[in-house]
Amino acid sequence: MQSWMFKLVDRHSLRMLDYYDQLKKSEHFTYKELRDLQFMKLRALCKNFGIEINSWKDFYGLPLTSKEQLRNYIPKVPSYGLSQTSGRTGEPFRFATPLERRAINKATELRNWEWLGWRGQFSVRLTTGEPSRWMKLYNHFLHIALRNSRTVNPSYVRLIRKRPFIIHGVPSAIRELVWFSQKEKIGRSEAKCVVFGEDLSEHMSVLSDFFSGVYQSYGLSECVNVAFECQYHSLHVNMENCIVEEVDNEIVITNLNNYVTPFIRYRTGDRGHVKRSNCKCGRKFDIITGLQGRKVDFYASEDLKRPLGWWLASSLGHKYYKFFRKYKIEFSPKSKTITVYIIPKVSIDEAKRGLSSYLYWVKKETGVRDVLLQFVDEIPTRSKPFEVIE
Repeated sequence: MQSWMFKLVDRHSLRMLDYYDQLKKSEHFTYKELRDLQFMKLRALCKNFGIEINSWKDFYGLPLTSKEQLRNYIPKVPSYGLSQTSGRTGEPFRFATPLERRAINKATELRNWEWLGWRGQFSVRLTTGEPSRWMKLYNHFLHIALRNSRTVNPSYVRLIRKRPFIIHGVPSAIRELVWFSQKEKIGRSEAKCVVFGEDLSEHMSVLSDFFSGVYQSYGLSECVNVAFECQYHSLHVNMENCIVEEVDNEIVITNLNNYVTPFIRYRTGDRGHVKRSNCKCGRKFDIITGLQGRKVDFYASEDLKRPLGWWLASSLGHKYYKFFRKYKIEFSPKSKTITVYIIPKVSIDEAKRGLSSYLYWVKKETGVRDVLLQFVDEIPTRSKPFEVIE
């Protein structure tokens, strides 16, 4: 990251290094210094949204916030970006983000990678969507290959052959990559595997057998890069970027960098505990334990073109959200049929037309016998977005 070429590119684009330098300094703060920094940023954030707080007690007295309360929030700034959730717990949620979001996220990610020993070695980042040509070029200067985690295919195996130091992505997407690699008789990789976005329990045995180590990161669309495991597998909160609370066993987050949408004491729906750090790494960042994220089934078979899993739900939620309020996808190994259940937001005819390209693409990608679309009135909120049924 110290090459003059990259510094020049960054200075005239993301300006990521400005945030990176700040994070490297605060990494060595005492716990009191981290909390003081949090409160300073918190007070400015709340003031921006017309909320006056003078103490931590004032903050903890604020009501919790949910995505339903923010769904129709209109930003009061002229320029901002847009992002959205995949809708795995309900209707996809679109919200406004600050323009510097990508720079902050990249700086945090690289700081976290360094905890595992990364110093610019070739690495792979599987993104939740197709990265732009510009972002691919920007990351090329960092020796990072960006690829779309929704379109994993046999060509991705060459990334394993290049012996990356880190592979970072959704566990089911990385597991797809392992599946394709093993079909080509590629043995164990020395790469460190970093995962996010799904419950890891179903994938842990496969990933730990293939990679030299498996590390967890935690975040959500509303606040990316919340926490990251250090070399001793403690899931440390990036306290400069957010405040993480445990309220009735639920993870509640305040995004300290979003001055566009007020994610203040925001309910994530994820379960876990938060405690002070006593980690051997020496970092004073809080630690999340017992994290329970969202589960998505995974199914692989030789008679399929590619494994089924997270990519089915992610592609539907991000690209076709205009046509439904909620969705659920099921696969029957016995009939080799995928069924997409939706609660339509538009007329049934319009939903059929709008989703026809998704159904065609899924059948082409997977080689299943059929992909069906079913309209329903209700889908359980906590159900898996993709599930294998017997």
